[in-house]
Amino acid sequence: MIHVTPGEDFRVVLHQRTTRTHLLLVFYSLSTCTHVRCIVPATGDDPIIAVVSDTSPTAAVALDGEVVLSPGGEWELTVYAQSSDTDLDETSNTARDTIAGKLGVFVDSSCCAITAYTPETQVGTCDPATVTINGDEVATPASGGTAALLVVDQTDAQVGSWNGTAWEVNTGGTACPFDLIVNVDGVEEDAVADVDPCVDNTVNVNISYS
Repeated sequence: MIHVTPGEDFRVVLHQRTTRTHLLLVFYSLSTCTHVRCIVPATGDDPIIAVVSDTSPTAAVALDGEVVLSPGGEWELTVYAQSSDTDLDETSNTARDTIAGKLGVFVDSSCCAITAYTPETQVGTCDPATVTINGDEVATPASGGTAALLVVDQTDAQVGSWNGTAWEVNTGGTACPFDLIVNVDGVEEDAVADVDPCVDNTVNVNISYS
């Protein structure tokens, strides 16, 4: 019994002698009553070895020793020796000898082709991201890009730090000091220096009349 795995090469070994140069192989399906033919070189001399390629599911080239044996199951093989490398008709007038008849062939129908895993690749790009601070949109970096955002005071000095969940800015101290100008009846008085707007301030202005 010759065992055939779809999609793989198989050998037919014949303990015969021939002076012909090629072999015509005729496969016959016992389930569908169909024939499949191919031609291979007659290699060797007792035994003669024929190497056949089952190209399932790709179409076969019969003159290159290729077949597609489908469906799976039981087949019979008859082998003819001939000198023609193109005549696929065993009933033609081409000179040939029958060197093997009704050899048992079993085609495995349970085999599944194993294909290599191919990782999926991302096609295209994602939409730009939207970055907001306290509800205000401040940046829209493109897909795969970055955005550098600085938090600064009125003097463009960077303030605050990342506390693990949010950017924290000092609410006291000298974050934004300024000088408070005091005007009395249109006359500028001494300024109140270094007023911190981040805390509550009380400014007392004493007016004396003379």
